[in-house]
Amino acid sequence: MMVMIFLNNLRVALMAFVLGIIFGIIPTMVLVVNGIILGVLGTMMGQNGNLITFIVLIVPHGIVEIPAIIFSCVAGYKMFLGWISNKRNLRNEFNESILIIAGASIMLLIAAIIESFFTSTLA
Repeated sequence: MMVMIFLNNLRVALMAFVLGIIFGIIPTMVLVVNGIILGVLGTMMGQNGNLITFIVLIVPHGIVEIPAIIFSCVAGYKMFLGWISNKRNLRNEFNESILIIAGASIMLLIAAIIESFFTSTLA
């Protein structure tokens, strides 16, 4: 289960990064869609008196996972902005973005461990 969670989240992070390089808008869409999903689920559970359950199930791994996805989007933005502004600076932006993605990947692994072994016991 942990591997599946990690690979799914890594896929989303890499998609935001790679497509951010090409289009620039994709990372924004990833953030907006994830925000809408969290907002709708939180609202629905809150209206049914289950807001505490929602918080307990999301916060432990979300504290690590959500910033990791945001960092991945930032890496995509950096590459896109480096590409459109100054192609000589693209190599530096690429190196910095790879470091950001590496850090985000580690964060996503930690989030998957928390979600698999801690959050699943709370559900």
